[in-house]
Amino acid sequence: IEVGNAVATVLVGQFIDAANARRIDLGLDAAQAQVSGHEWLLRELLANLTDNAIKYTPVGGTVTIRCGMRAGRAFVEVEDNGPGIALAERERVTERFYRVQGTSGEGNGLGLAIAFEIARLHRAQWVLEQGADKVGLRAGVWFL
Repeated sequence: IEVGNAVATVLVGQFIDAANARRIDLGLDAAQAQVSGHEWLLRELLANLTDNAIKYTPVGGTVTIRCGMRAGRAFVEVEDNGPGIALAERERVTERFYRVQGTSGEGNGLGLAIAFEIARLHRAQWVLEQGADKVGLRAGVWFL
């Protein structure tokens, strides 16, 4: 399937109201890429990452959806300038119903767990790392 501008544009449309309500700058940096997989699951993966970023990024922050090709591999990712996830917690957040202690905002601990499982089903590499300038979170998937 194609991941890229079309998929990401739909997601921006889906989340623009939630982002605007929190004065979050929702950006898009998308290029076309082909991956083997289930389109609706990959949309769900990216939607969960986007929803999570918008929920946990402070009012007035930024969230950027990216997809395309890098180093010969297709990828999708969402980066924010929110509180991020401590290195010690990054593996645990992929467990169902796990929430980082002291986390504010709504959530039931399923968004990242679902995204992780979809990545695993697609035999893709799951990545959680600090965002730009060591602020926030970059959550993404690299396809083989």
